Amino acid sequence: MTFRQCLFLAALWIPGTAQATESHYESAPFIPHQAGLGEVVKGDLNISSSGFKKSLKGLEFAPPSTRVTLQLRPVDEFDTHSPEAGSADEPSEGQLKAFKVGDGYRTVDFPYIDLASLDWVSVASGGFRSVMDLSIPGQPSAFRIGLSPDLFPEGVELYLYSPLLPVHYYGPFTADMLSKHPSDETYWLPVVEGGLARLELYIDHPAQLALKTLEIDYVSVLHDSVISRHLKSLDEVGAAGSCHRNVSCDADSLLLSDTTAKYLITSSFGSTYMCTGMLLNDAVSSQEPWFATANHCVGRNREAASMQFYWRFRSASCTSNQAITPLQTTIGGGDLLATDSILDVSFLRLNERPPVTARAGWTSSPQSLQTSVRGIHHPRGDLQKLSSGRIIDTDYWDRPAFPDTHWVVRWSTGAVESGSSGSGIFNGNNQLVGILTGGSSSCTFQSAPDYYGRFDLAYPELREWLVPDPVDTDRVLISGSVSTMMAQPTPVCAMVLINGQHMFSCDGQGGFELDVPLDANGEITIFAFADGFAPFRAVIRPAAERITYQIPMQADYSAPPFVSVESLTVLSGNRARATGRITTQQGVPLCSMVLINGQHMFTCDGEGRFDLTVPRAADGSLTLFSFVDGFAPFRQVYNGF
Repeated sequence: MTFRQCLFLAALWIPGTAQATESHYESAPFIPHQAGLGEVVKGDLNISSSGFKKSLKGLEFAPPSTRVTLQLRPVDEFDTHSPEAGSADEPSEGQLKAFKVGDGYRTVDFPYIDLASLDWVSVASGGFRSVMDLSIPGQPSAFRIGLSPDLFPEGVELYLYSPLLPVHYYGPFTADMLSKHPSDETYWLPVVEGGLARLELYIDHPAQLALKTLEIDYVSVLHDSVISRHLKSLDEVGAAGSCHRNVSCDADSLLLSDTTAKYLITSSFGSTYMCTGMLLNDAVSSQEPWFATANHCVGRNREAASMQFYWRFRSASCTSNQAITPLQTTIGGGDLLATDSILDVSFLRLNERPPVTARAGWTSSPQSLQTSVRGIHHPRGDLQKLSSGRIIDTDYWDRPAFPDTHWVVRWSTGAVESGSSGSGIFNGNNQLVGILTGGSSSCTFQSAPDYYGRFDLAYPELREWLVPDPVDTDRVLISGSVSTMMAQPTPVCAMVLINGQHMFSCDGQGGFELDVPLDANGEITIFAFADGFAPFRAVIRPAAERITYQIPMQADYSAPPFVSVESLTVLSGNRARATGRITTQQGVPLCSMVLINGQHMFTCDGEGRFDLTVPRAADGSLTLFSFVDGFAPFRQVYNGF
């Protein structure tokens, strides 16, 4: 780091002196999952384990009084999402990486279920309940039921689950909920695993049901179970090629694992596809559920509304094919905020909060050719896999009139397959730089190229959500925690410095809370310094008067600065004065934060000098820290002076 760079850093530490540059807002940090941190819930969102507001009536898992077998006929629907996978013997040219996992069927004979004819029994919590089982011929491994949203009966609450897997239950679904869905589009209930769907229906009184029916228009029959093959055991998972490496094998990539999910989308007529996507952080670490994926997977609102997500679907260990448990799924789809068919990028806000707090970082800066990248994805819906390679070129996907829209990636380990569409590639700073469209790689042809829509080109359309406008206030209250950047984060005792205000996160939880002034540009600069970790720095624009921010600390194995202590003088009142210089090993002055027994200053005078009068510890010692961006922390204890 040059002296001018150090001096610029020093200016940023002083409130009101930071100069606004676009580079401040061209990235957001990666935030690892904080187990037990708790969800950030805004507005009137009151999420239950299934993702919807819980009914006061509850769910009682009662036996069925009615059984209905739906008769189906295939729907001849043009496949617009993904061509079939290429031959295992040769790569296909320009293959999309979405994965078809289900076919559409229209119901015949019994599409309307007369609700008044069902058996209704009173329940202790009030009202009446009727329970029915729905099945379809052939006992498939999994299926989805499609309802007509404008014909759902008023006053009815519907719960849905599989008798084989009652832990995955969903509801209540109501007419008010379905009325928010386009009336000409099928409303897809969540996936039922096991070929038998149990519906629990609640109503205040059966007299309300005269002439009311439940209309089931379409069914999507899945080719296999989404969470386990044939519902036998998760150790049978392994549909992807043999060259793939479990994400659990790499600790650094495992950090990003929680940001990435596989998801299903179902068309209006029942064709179901699987893709991958990831949660993104924003510049204020708001924990909003921003989600990025491919346009060819989710390019329209009806596709976004049908999304069902599967989180933390990864192996329990590096060599295991057993998934970690419990597997968590969320429903409710998302609001499609922006989409670009040329870059093949879509951006959403999920309607149900995911069960993870991790958020992927990103950068809008173009990447250099030969940049090393990692891809995290679900090939063929399998356990989460890791591919490693390099960006070798830029090119277009299928529009020659728009050159250089995609990064061209060649893998050194692993590949991508159908189902990997929409997954990200990340640089060494855990920042998203591209989103998968397709390509020709496979475990047989690992050297074939794959194409990722460039995030730096998509960023201008996403900026309004990823970099919120500053609040109209002079101060903000910022709280959060400091933890290690590890697969299982642990609290860190650090000094947190924000626009001139500081405290130590040494409460055992890594927690901090500071009331800080905004600088002249409406920004705050966050620093965290801890022994054994690289200094953390981020500049953000607060989007509210109270914000939460999680600080991940990363170990730094680079060389520390050179600290020359010129004098240590004992003073009255059990105090001491320490003077010296902070430089490189070659003697170049450094702008450093010097911390001695709780007192601090910056060596940004052009000579790297410090002069501090501090209280001595109970044993008379002084502990000196030096924190410089780009250097490992320096720590030394001085006794006997």
